[in-house]
Amino acid sequence: MADTKRQQIVAALLTRMQGIRTNNTYLDSAGNPVSYETDAGLNVQEWPAVEVSEDDEMPAIIVRDGAEPLERGANAADVHFLSVGIECLAKGTDAPTQVRKVMGDVLNAIRSDLTWGGVAIDTNPITFDMGSVSQENRRLGGGVVSIVVEFVTRHFNPIT
Repeated sequence: MADTKRQQIVAALLTRMQGIRTNNTYLDSAGNPVSYETDAGLNVQEWPAVEVSEDDEMPAIIVRDGAEPLERGANAADVHFLSVGIECLAKGTDAPTQVRKVMGDVLNAIRSDLTWGGVAIDTNPITFDMGSVSQENRRLGGGVVSIVVEFVTRHFNPIT
């Protein structure tokens, strides 16, 4: 059985996030190749079943697909708006700086193809949020890049 469009988008998102490595490049707004600032792509997870701790490899990215409201479109189509939270994590005394770098890398990775290989119509950033936890001399920082991916299916058909 074929994957739903939602699954295709999440799989493409995970693959794109795994490409965030300092030895990989993306194209900037002028079309010039630029290296990513972090190796967060080495530690990408989808909805982990355990809490992230300071012992985990960092920087890291966690992809969480969320609500998917729909609107009835024309010609027996449903227009979907898939919410995705992309958590960006780092540790150490410079955790806030590293989290901002990971968030920048995530945005640059997303920008390279807003249609996720033609599965979606568009992708829009919604919010950016930062947080930090200090424990004695250790720090664990995190931020979330929230996006909405818009795609269309036939009415009541998640695949086409």
